Amino acid sequence: MWEASLAQASPTRYSRWDRRWSCALLSFVGIFITVAALLGGFAAMGGHLAVLMQPWEFVIIMGTAMGTFIVANPWKTVVDTGVACMQAITGAVPGQRYYLDLLGALHALMRELRGKGRNEVEAHIDDPSSSEIFKAFPSVLGDPSLLQFICDYVRLIIMGNARTHEIEALMDEEIHTIVKGKLAPYQAFLIARVEAQPDLTMPELARALQAECGVIASPASLSRVLCTAGFTYKKTADGHGARTRRRA
Repeated sequence: MWEASLAQASPTRYSRWDRRWSCALLSFVGIFITVAALLGGFAAMGGHLAVLMQPWEFVIIMGTAMGTFIVANPWKTVVDTGVACMQAITGAVPGQRYYLDLLGALHALMRELRGKGRNEVEAHIDDPSSSEIFKAFPSVLGDPSLLQFICDYVRLIIMGNARTHEIEALMDEEIHTIVKGKLAPYQAFLIARVEAQPDLTMPELARALQAECGVIASPASLSRVLCTAGFTYKKTADGHGARTRRRA
């Protein structure tokens, strides 16, 4: 029943692959227009296009930038940045289908917890790849980290040894750790934005991060990242707030 209701609520007009291809096509068109206008204008003013063909100059610039970036950051940040760049190029970000599958899987698991015994529910958690619930939601089944997170905490609920507020605190702490790791490649962007505009609110910063980097993050998560980076929030004389960074 819940599969049918979810299928009716989910949009079918655009699939995830359609969004990826449309994003890639728009990027290609934009790059083509930019390069055509640049080279066309240069040639129209009497410039020789052969002068622009300096491949070793690109090697020098890109090599220096990459080497400096690797020296200035931990290896995990370097790897996460590479992964984030590939996700930005391919458009591999969670979409509406992903979130609907997640909500559907959680709803189905909660119904199983209420209506069936412990052993029956444990079968879904111990072997998610064989579970009919998770098979109905391929987006959840195809995300190992999310699947492990769900199974760990559903198992904790089944055991019944922890109270509700204790489980909630554990989940919040683990989610904060995960988000902090995911936002590490964008920390320089966040710091630069706040230093340029100290009175920038966290919802505005979240919208800027989504618009320029394609990353969705909650304002609370961004605030915690900035606090970790040494920023403090204080009220100004005019009643507004501003963030300043502590210097070592």
